[in-house]
Amino acid sequence: MNNEEKEKRKHGKQITDDTKRIADGMKQNKKRHKVYVVPRGSQFCRSGLGILRKGEVIP
Repeated sequence: MNNEEKEKRKHGKQITDDTKRIADGMKQNKKRHKVYVVPRGSQFCRSGLGILRKGEVIP
């Protein structure tokens, strides 16, 4: 077994797909997402801040 195969085995034990867990438990690709933080009243979020991804709209 050469060094390349050893490296692959080490990395194989880690996460195999190209996603990572984020705080709210959703999976997200490692690609960057533009995130907008929108100040709103308590109608949208308890803390008064909502996190929007590109294309999301508050009705």
